[in-house]
Amino acid sequence: MRLSLFSAVAAAALVGLTASSVHADPNYDVSVSGGKVTVTAHAGWHINLEFPWKLTVGDTKLDKSRFTLDKAKASVEGAPKGTGQLRGAICSENTCMPFKADVTIK
Repeated sequence: MRLSLFSAVAAAALVGLTASSVHADPNYDVSVSGGKVTVTAHAGWHINLEFPWKLTVGDTKLDKSRFTLDKAKASVEGAPKGTGQLRGAICSENTCMPFKADVTIK
């Protein structure tokens, strides 16, 4: 029994290291998995496809041309390891909300 519990805890910890939520907001989530950063809009909100999305990590700047954007999600792959800042925007039917989120890519 103890071995099974230990295995379950170890597996959960491993999942936590490979994919983590770095920012939670009532209207969207930001998650990081490897070198991929993903923004997911919550119900009633959508990704602003016109906003100049950008991820900056150290001297590396990944601009909107590197993002995959659709109404539900925005993602960028190939981010280098380190701490950086994500800039994006989400919209509801009545308003748009630009945001900045700190991210750590491991």
